[in-house]
Amino acid sequence: MSGGRPESICVSCGLCCDGTIFRNLELTDGDDCQTLEAVGVVLTRKDDRFVALQRCAALDDTKCRVYAGRPQICRDFQCLLLQEHEAGEVDTAEALALIDKTIQLRDRVRAGVDSYLGPSAVPSGGPISLDQRMRDVIAKIAAQPDPEAAESAQTATLMLMVSLRGRLRRSFARD
Repeated sequence: MSGGRPESICVSCGLCCDGTIFRNLELTDGDDCQTLEAVGVVLTRKDDRFVALQRCAALDDTKCRVYAGRPQICRDFQCLLLQEHEAGEVDTAEALALIDKTIQLRDRVRAGVDSYLGPSAVPSGGPISLDQRMRDVIAKIAAQPDPEAAESAQTATLMLMVSLRGRLRRSFARD
């Protein structure tokens, strides 16, 4: 590992909090739901647990506003890139370059998804993750009576989505 503290790559990223990697986070009994809701995190019930919907409202650019009181799942999660970085397999410059390329790809996917579905608004039910919006694109394409009507735009968006999903699985989080 050459230079930089391992957490420096995390505060350059935010992909685990912005809805790119995860659609939601299952909270534990010890998590402070009141603090999360106070900063705007949308919580919903799933069975007997609370779930925090993504994009996390506690995310400020690429940093967590409730870092000291973040949920246990956030404390425990280390993306594959961070694990490789801490093991000395990927140096800081390489990690930051991969993060930058992934963020650029994420932004291109968002733009393609927004052009296809319309801009993402925060509905009354809470935020919609990029992962869910990509699923919505696939469902919309599959439901079209004439899927060839917008083939080039669909193909470009789908290819970007596949590229992003592949990169996320290789370098950030496997399903």
